[in-house]
Amino acid sequence: MDRASACGAGGYRFKSRRVHHNNHILVNTPMTYFVYILKSLKNDRYYIGVSNNLERRLSDHNKGFSKATKPNRPYVLVYNEEYINRKEAYGRESALKKLKSRKALEKLMNNS
Repeated sequence: MDRASACGAGGYRFKSRRVHHNNHILVNTPMTYFVYILKSLKNDRYYIGVSNNLERRLSDHNKGFSKATKPNRPYVLVYNEEYINRKEAYGRESALKKLKSRKALEKLMNNS
């Protein structure tokens, strides 16, 4: 079986490594990725990132597990977008980081 037929019509779909139990049948499901924006309650700075588990990632940031965000804890989640694959999520993260403008980020968050 070739890759395109194994992964569907598009041929390029990331599969989750997690295996879900459904009546004892193992089923792989596509993994969802999130681009997120956190706001520091300490100094009102924003942080943009990607994760497949928002709740865990926010907790990790607030526990100081990320060197980039540790000094500005605590954080709150102020915005997120959902993507069906990692490539699209990282592409969007890159685009948001290139904005380099607090006003542009706030406009995006206010329009959602």
